[in-house]
Amino acid sequence: MATSQKNDKLVWVHGIGGHAPGYSIAWRDAFNPYLNFPDGAFIEALWSTVFSAPTLFSATLDTPEIVQPSLPLSPTELAEANTLLKSLTTTIQARQSAQASTFTGEWDQAASRAGGLATNVATLAGGTAANAGGALGNVGGIMGQMGKGGSPSKSAMPSLDVTKMVLLPQDTVGEFVEYLVSRRIRTAVKEKLKAQLRQIADGGTINTIIAHSWGTVVAYESLIDLELELPQFHLKHLITLGSPLWMVHQLLDERSGRKPANTDTWINIQAQGDPIGSWLKPGFQVDKDYMVSNYGNTVNPHSSYFLPKNIEVQQNIVAALLLAS
Repeated sequence: MATSQKNDKLVWVHGIGGHAPGYSIAWRDAFNPYLNFPDGAFIEALWSTVFSAPTLFSATLDTPEIVQPSLPLSPTELAEANTLLKSLTTTIQARQSAQASTFTGEWDQAASRAGGLATNVATLAGGTAANAGGALGNVGGIMGQMGKGGSPSKSAMPSLDVTKMVLLPQDTVGEFVEYLVSRRIRTAVKEKLKAQLRQIADGGTINTIIAHSWGTVVAYESLIDLELELPQFHLKHLITLGSPLWMVHQLLDERSGRKPANTDTWINIQAQGDPIGSWLKPGFQVDKDYMVSNYGNTVNPHSSYFLPKNIEVQQNIVAALLLAS
């Protein structure tokens, strides 16, 4: 594949956890075999540095509680954070249980949707499957691996090992509960991303954001802010992976679910078995929701988007969209 001749910029936005500078190198290494962008095309937004220390939680899963926040919270904020933590933890645990019981049905839906993948991506890109070129060529291969006739074979269908998926608050919500209850923390976190986006607001680049997990909330709210703060900024593609926006819809500053006015195309991808990510329609004005295989990562489907050679996500959806536009 030839190197892109366009002036593309791709901004990575991480989720919870103590990410360090360079966290996105592994993400770039997973996606760039299909994009073939130069190193200078990639920009890393790092917002975890806002939090000075890990948030400490109680060890009781049934009644999770913040023992020590990462940043100082007022008594009211701390009470709100603990109420919210219990609600979010219950929601995630319930969804995990529901996914385990309906696993086969979800996998069948993913298989049937994969058949229309090439047409859907080409339509979003404003072109045709032919324009998308070789980036769409592996859809048939994916279906072949899943089983003839568009349905997964028994040998191709991974088992969901729920016993290994212990969902601790620090792994599912983490310090982001502080973002949701504190205006000053929310502002500081968003500023980390907006500072990067200001550097590519001159109109000379084709801009894409790929955000993961709670980073999708940061990306969405930052883009809404920039409508007024930086009206010249334009985003070609917003790609959300494993997004929990559906869980916190009513906690956002913008609760209409509309697509940011500075964004052309918004696609959302959830992996089978991901307890955090979900469909965003109809609550959010995404252009397309996809459900994809977790590529055998049944212990942590939430990270499966970045598995090397996850061609369904990295090539057939993301690269096809970016290279066809």
